[in-house]
Amino acid sequence: MNTITKTLAGLAGASAVTAAALTTGLTPAHAAASDTDRPKVTAQHFDFGKNWSLGAPRNGGYAYWNLSGGVTSIDVEGYLYLTDQECGRVRVEYYNDDHALLTTRSAPTRCAPGNGKTQWWESLSYASTTVSHIHVVVQKQKNNGSYVDIDEDYETFD
Repeated sequence: MNTITKTLAGLAGASAVTAAALTTGLTPAHAAASDTDRPKVTAQHFDFGKNWSLGAPRNGGYAYWNLSGGVTSIDVEGYLYLTDQECGRVRVEYYNDDHALLTTRSAPTRCAPGNGKTQWWESLSYASTTVSHIHVVVQKQKNNGSYVDIDEDYETFD
């Protein structure tokens, strides 16, 4: 092999190695995952969900899960329905894989002005490296200002 042939062969080999390295580097550094759940709570005078029909929501609200870069974010949205001058709120409890409570988020307290159904769109968010499970809780406000859980639904990121 002469000097020119050796040089061309070396350049061809280097180009192949460079092309392979560039091609392998096209994959994302962190894969993203998502999930959507439909939490629904139905209790007398206190409901959470969407599409009211015949005294209760037909569908659940939304729990949007998104895992990106090692952080899981969760957005819970839906209607709080109250009737008969009841006061209440939606609270979301956030848990890890060991079912240890990480934190809670509560929507504002709402009060139905009359005997008919009144609805409010609620949206609560949280992000963590360990959240994997939520409880969507509908609470009643008692006369002394404290709250009591009426009913709840559970959702898990899968």
